Amino acid sequence: PEIVVSPPPLLNVDQSFTFIINCTAMGIPTPQVVWRLNWGHVPDKCSMTNKLVGDNRAFGELTCPMASEMDQGAYSCEAINSMGSCFAGSAGCGQPGQDAILVVNTGKSVCASGTFNSL
Repeated sequence: PEIVVSPPPLLNVDQSFTFIINCTAMGIPTPQVVWRLNWGHVPDKCSMTNKLVGDNRAFGELTCPMASEMDQGAYSCEAINSMGSCFAGSAGCGQPGQDAILVVNTGKSVCASGTFNSL
């Protein structure tokens, strides 16, 4: 399989909001799109869906409610079928791409108010 649409390189979301990441893969047989967070499992609260979009293409979507600091990191899109697997951004896996880096905005300041903080 190969990745034909990679996830975005950077995703900023406010704490407690839902974030959605997607990616499209193609192959024969039609691949499944699965997600990893920092090479491990995505949080249990997240759901993965795959939808057939044309001949041998799968649109994979990851939806995670209630974003928190623990959700931050690199989300990898992987296409898998009986012929093998590939990750977005890997050599030989279709278009150039990358992991989606999630940053959760918590509203916290870098420094205490009044101490060299321009935020």
